[in-house]
Amino acid sequence: MRTSGRKARLWEERNKYLPGFEGPLPFELETGYVSIGESGDVELFYYFVKSERNPENDPLMIWLTGGPGCSSICGLLFANGPLAFKGDEYNGTVPPLELTSFSWTKVANILYVESPAGSGFSYARTRRASETSDTKQMHQIDQFLRSWFVDHPEFISNPFYVGGDSYSGKIIPGVVQQISLGNEKGLTPLINLQVLKESLHSRNDMNTDNSVEKRKRFVLTHSYIIEQGYVLGNPLTDINLESNHRISFAHGMGLISDELFECMSEIYSEHILLRNCEVDYVLVDTPNIRTDGRRELKEFSGNDSSSLPPPSCFTYKYFLSAFWANDEKVRRALVVIMILWYRSLQLKHGSELSTIPLLMTGDLG
Repeated sequence: MRTSGRKARLWEERNKYLPGFEGPLPFELETGYVSIGESGDVELFYYFVKSERNPENDPLMIWLTGGPGCSSICGLLFANGPLAFKGDEYNGTVPPLELTSFSWTKVANILYVESPAGSGFSYARTRRASETSDTKQMHQIDQFLRSWFVDHPEFISNPFYVGGDSYSGKIIPGVVQQISLGNEKGLTPLINLQVLKESLHSRNDMNTDNSVEKRKRFVLTHSYIIEQGYVLGNPLTDINLESNHRISFAHGMGLISDELFECMSEIYSEHILLRNCEVDYVLVDTPNIRTDGRRELKEFSGNDSSSLPPPSCFTYKYFLSAFWANDEKVRRALVVIMILWYRSLQLKHGSELSTIPLLMTGDLG
């Protein structure tokens, strides 16, 4: 038997109530940390919402938010989760939450993971561990999943998907490839999922002792993850390629005229009133622009109300999320470490991957 590294420590908490939501939650929510890395120096936080339909048989999806450095609350409360902020004007109390009508958790189990370390409530114990990259994040998600499945063996036979949006478009195809390569190498948690499903109902030892610990041992020695597919929402795939082809794409689609297209080489694309200098602005300016945008969002949580969008604006909910996630009652309910939470934080992250080759060839393992 081969394992995917040290056995990661995992603790979890079932949440029946959340501050801001009136009454008990009408769905099952679990939060927890999984220790990642050879010495367990990275703690990845997650929210797990069980399907409201049939969690035993419905698909399981891990959802990764972009950034890199955005909290998975973006997925849970702003994208496809069961809750959302009402958007009422902030009055000093915990911002109220309401149910959504479009949640993917109505038909699927979703695992929202804060990755890489530094995103949301995830953290690193050392400065070296806090340094991350596309490749490192990809490997850590693979290790996270194998550790999580050991402690949740009841979901190993569910159809499995990897999903996410924005910057995670660079990570997800690689995660799928890592899972496939890990299976081929015999990393555990080694039987086809369909065979495992049959075995869970036919093996005498499983039927006579169906305890969680027994199932964990079975998963550790017999099962492997087979992904059914992956989902990319508005994904980033290659920073330089996408940035440098926006204008030619717009021209090809007839969105800009031939005359404008022909003079674009003399225009600074980030400020059309300024002359374009002989500098690769895609490489120099794009990270700075992203940083400025995130700094702007962080300033929303300050005291200058004149800089805030109106409550009717969707981005006002970003402002509310900072008060909600940093509220002491919310933190106690989620059982998280007491660190300052940001919706989006600029991280020291190596952006070395392009997923274009994987997407073009379909070679995901």
